Amino acid sequence: MSELNNPPKPQYLLTVIVPRGINAREFPRPESQGSKIVRAYPVGAQLYAYVIHRFEGVPYALLVPKDPTRNEWVRVSEADDSGKNVEIFELSPADTTAIDSIAAAISHLADVLERKLK
Repeated sequence: MSELNNPPKPQYLLTVIVPRGINAREFPRPESQGSKIVRAYPVGAQLYAYVIHRFEGVPYALLVPKDPTRNEWVRVSEADDSGKNVEIFELSPADTTAIDSIAAAISHLADVLERKLK
């Protein structure tokens, strides 16, 4: 229950910079190794990520998923760090506090609306 009350905070803001966009996968590996595409993101999309890991030398970011029941991983760049797919911005604690504040405000508005509809 404590995980629900204190979910992990995103550490990175990623901006998709490749013209073709990128695909989010369920596992941090290519389709040829059995990973399915979960979602496609267009160029310019901004994504929050919890962590960036290297798997077999290739950097992948674990995204804050749109569907909390499924993981979303995106390939950050090629193994030799050429051909970047996303621009990476590290979030400061103040940034994540702002995100928390926005989330709290949205939750409060949802509660108020729910009470008015009853």
